[in-house]
Amino acid sequence: MKLITFSVKGIVSMGNKVLLIKRSLNHKYCPGCWELPGGKIETLNFKKDFIRELKEEAGLKATRVVYRGILIRRTALYKTILGWRAWHCSFFVAAPGASQAAKLSQEHTDFGWFTPGQVKKMVITPETKYALGKYNSK
Repeated sequence: MKLITFSVKGIVSMGNKVLLIKRSLNHKYCPGCWELPGGKIETLNFKKDFIRELKEEAGLKATRVVYRGILIRRTALYKTILGWRAWHCSFFVAAPGASQAAKLSQEHTDFGWFTPGQVKKMVITPETKYALGKYNSK
């Protein structure tokens, strides 16, 4: 187990709506919650990795990706070999103007385009709440 893991999550927007995808009930972390598309970083080029993850998870192609922020936190889900809780670093990006028709991976069960008012009533992952809060405040 690594001491730190890296991921990238993206705010894909169309007008005033954002794309959220629903985690399957088989996930260990936040099963059934809505989240932003994204995943683990493989190349240390988080913009390139997000484009790949968006294609894998939602079948969408991003043409423009803009850095929006970072969140570093300790994770309760994973521990290192020494028993320490691992750290998780999430990069957040914005990808405006992706196409509307998503095709989901097996990791997710649903998707939708939601307004900020609709998102407030949904059960979302903490990372999604953080990223949308930062995004909507700008």
